[in-house]
Amino acid sequence: MSFGMEHFYWSGIDRAAVLGQLGLWNAAQYELDRTLKQCPELRSNPDITLRAYIPRIDAREAVLEGLEKAGLKSMH
Repeated sequence: MSFGMEHFYWSGIDRAAVLGQLGLWNAAQYELDRTLKQCPELRSNPDITLRAYIPRIDAREAVLEGLEKAGLKSMH
């Protein structure tokens, strides 16, 4: 799956969140690990990172839920 922006960490956030929501744990964890290498601040404060691109809280919470299912530890 490719969104055409492989060097921008947002593609990895999208993939990890979607795969996490779909229950594809191994693929989701792989994408999350790759994304955290590109965007380490996602680990320490995911809400701030996500808020920069997703202004609607309901949409941001859905992405965060997918990332948590992929293995991201949330602080909320």
